[in-house]
Amino acid sequence: MHCPVCKHENQKDAIFCVACGQRLQAYEDNRNADQEPAKSLELNQDFSFPSFRKYHAPLNFALFFWPVLIGVVLTAVGVYLAEIDNEAYLQNPTPVLFILILGMISLIWGQVYWYIIIYRTWTVIPPDIARVTPGKAVGFLLIPFFNLFWIFVAVWIVTQDIQKTNLRGPFPNQDLALFACIFSVVPYVQIISIVPLAVVAYQFCRFYNANISHIDRIDDAI
Repeated sequence: MHCPVCKHENQKDAIFCVACGQRLQAYEDNRNADQEPAKSLELNQDFSFPSFRKYHAPLNFALFFWPVLIGVVLTAVGVYLAEIDNEAYLQNPTPVLFILILGMISLIWGQVYWYIIIYRTWTVIPPDIARVTPGKAVGFLLIPFFNLFWIFVAVWIVTQDIQKTNLRGPFPNQDLALFACIFSVVPYVQIISIVPLAVVAYQFCRFYNANISHIDRIDDAI
């Protein structure tokens, strides 16, 4: 079925668009059509506690991509202005500092959402297959120096564990994930890793959105 927002072609039974995360109305229509006729209510039925279903929101790649892009551009502009006119910057640093602060806030937002993407990707993998828990996958990335090793576990190893499951694709590319991890830890070329990491983040989002039904079990019982 086609997504009404981005027009991406999704599988027939898809709940969310794997490209943009839009909830597909056709799924709701199919689910309602497949439901059995409502059973008559019993007089002794307890309505004290309403029925809720567990819900996992789809990942939105734009919430990662645009903050990172804007942050990189603003930071580069701020550094350029400070270097090209150093005397003016020393006399009145406020405009440049404002640009740099906005850039840092945007980059921090992108970094936080990157951790969310990694965490959610690990949650889809069955516990008996996943080599680490989602909490460890993200938490150990916050440890200085150790995260230079752990990035390979959180981003590359997860692509290997995904291949061991019977989940639906599209699967993230293992070679691209390894390439992104290597460049992210090599000095002087870390800035280049933004491009492959962005592609990996997009693949993680598509994979997670395509498999939300694996962890979002819909309870139709009343």
